Amino acid sequence: MKFAPFIRYTFVFCLLFNACRQESSSSENANLASSPEQLKIKEAWNSSSEWVKQITQSDSLVIRNKYWGMDFNQVKDPLDLAESQPAIGKSFSLYFDDSDLNFVDITYVPNASGKLAEIDLDVYVEVTGTLDGYNPSVQQSEAATVSAGALKKTATPTITGTAKVGQKLTAVEHVWDQGVTFEYQWLASGKPIVGATDKTFVLTGAQLAKNISVKITGSLLGYISVAKTSLGTAKVALGEMKLSPLPLIVGKATAGKSVSVNCGAWVGGTTFKIVWLLDGKPIKKATGLSLKLDKKAKGHKLSVSVTGSAVGYKPVTRASKVVKVS
Repeated sequence: MKFAPFIRYTFVFCLLFNACRQESSSSENANLASSPEQLKIKEAWNSSSEWVKQITQSDSLVIRNKYWGMDFNQVKDPLDLAESQPAIGKSFSLYFDDSDLNFVDITYVPNASGKLAEIDLDVYVEVTGTLDGYNPSVQQSEAATVSAGALKKTATPTITGTAKVGQKLTAVEHVWDQGVTFEYQWLASGKPIVGATDKTFVLTGAQLAKNISVKITGSLLGYISVAKTSLGTAKVALGEMKLSPLPLIVGKATAGKSVSVNCGAWVGGTTFKIVWLLDGKPIKKATGLSLKLDKKAKGHKLSVSVTGSAVGYKPVTRASKVVKVS
């Protein structure tokens, strides 16, 4: 629910009863006010509010079955089309009984972008009472404004997990009103992280040294959406490379022949620094993926050292097993 539209409704109560006889004295009117007939009429007047509650209460069907901001062409109401249609929008009628006197005209109004932005409710309730000797009286209420429902429970989220590159963070919503659904947006130093819209988020090198927070938006049909943002984490620290296998020398280590190194699968984006060693000492200019062994290497011990580096991670150095050059 992206909008905070409003619902306007106008009550038109038509209460017909004989209560305005000009020639009656003040004492007669005073007696009338407490007469059984007048009490029945007053009771009927008060009961009309039950019809109004069917529409204006935040948990009623008519309001809650419309999603604020939805495409207007998706508004499909099973109610009867109203006799008169507005220039903008579409109007339906809902009857409270079989009298055709107690009903509401519901008008759905789009905004300039074609989204549902307003629902107008014109409520008509007529109650007829009789009391001999009195002229009819028609009363009309003042117009009122009803906002979309307000969520009562809207907790501020928290974050669990460790603020290190490669670690997973989880948003904790805590207690909201029943039925609320959530949307998530992770933030790095207050700015949205593109694509980070799930309940969990795995930190990358792009978030290094930044504070991470999460904004959740709670939505419920018929209610105004509420957004809450958590406190930020500590600055994201360098991560530990969990994918850093030992390098493997490929090929038989024979003097005058070539061998190569298989670095294995590391963290995505890792770059490597390779150093070949003979008897534990670096071989001059031997820093490539392959090495042609000198004939003088026969009988010596060969190994290779690989240092992997990736943005947001501490560099890691791994050394292969030692093989004897034949």
